Amino acid sequence: MWKNVEMSHINESNDEKNIGLLCEEGLMEEAVCALEEMKHNGIKPSLKIYNSIIHGYSRSRKFEDALFFLYEMKGIGLKPKTNTYDGLIQSYGKYKIYSKIDCIKVQGQKIYLVKVKVYR
Repeated sequence: MWKNVEMSHINESNDEKNIGLLCEEGLMEEAVCALEEMKHNGIKPSLKIYNSIIHGYSRSRKFEDALFFLYEMKGIGLKPKTNTYDGLIQSYGKYKIYSKIDCIKVQGQKIYLVKVKVYR
């Protein structure tokens, strides 16, 4: 992806910032390439990096991709935190996909979320 990068500049902190910025801009393909390159260089991605990718895909209404990275994250031993799910819930609400808010199943474990009725 990046050519002629000094190995001393490749670290988790820099990757968190770069991937976070790419996700904020909706450049998900580039963010995932950076994640893959990070893993290729032997750097274990952090919860913050996975949250950025999950939230980026959620904001782009690509929930299957977001859930893919949620499962991958759990598969490498990172446990989702409240803010991991907050990003998903916000996006489900933004796109009025309320049926998905009831329950998210993460590797056989059900995470129940509160379904809120909105009265106008």
